[in-house]
Amino acid sequence: MSRKLVISFVFLALTATFAQHQHATAAKPPAAPAAAPTLLPGMGNAHHAVSTTNPLAQKYFDEGLSLIYAFNHA
Repeated sequence: MSRKLVISFVFLALTATFAQHQHATAAKPPAAPAAAPTLLPGMGNAHHAVSTTNPLAQKYFDEGLSLIYAFNHA
């Protein structure tokens, strides 16, 4: 019985290996650029200074911080 089990396992492993489909190799057209993310209004005033000179980056960070604080972890 052990020999049948080993042979069956090898057969299944080889079948799974050779049964995988081939992906098309044709070049895909480039994706359209994504729209710039927008800040959500009314997210509060949570602030934690980060080491950036870009004020927009600081605003995005603060918004993410507000979203983390607002998430219900229960």
